[in-house]
Amino acid sequence: MTHTTNNTPENTEEKLPPLTRIEQIALLNDLSRYAMAVICRVCLTPGILALPDKDRKAIIEAVRTFEELPNATSLTGEHDHGAFTTQGLRILWKITCLDKSISEATNPAVPFSAERILTIMREEEACACIL
Repeated sequence: MTHTTNNTPENTEEKLPPLTRIEQIALLNDLSRYAMAVICRVCLTPGILALPDKDRKAIIEAVRTFEELPNATSLTGEHDHGAFTTQGLRILWKITCLDKSISEATNPAVPFSAERILTIMREEEACACIL
């Protein structure tokens, strides 16, 4: 936005500082959860798939709208995992970034350079999944 004062244009837009690598990864991970199955692959474990449709849909929506991200307690701040309890079940979710050959991503901060896989599981299934 520009203002003209005394016939002199002046830029009044505040420039936002560039995102750090961690902030970029966190933003991409948040977008992946909000638009899951569009921006990332979704993997539901057998324990989640075995639940009734209504319960499974409620869990997926809870992951999509999850707000209690572990910024303060996470070592990375990448918004790549979370946990909550619903209907007496402890639910975990984890976003893993892989390169297009499905090995560890070289730069998950660059959009579309990494394949994001969102895994949603019951807590008791966690040891069987890559966390």
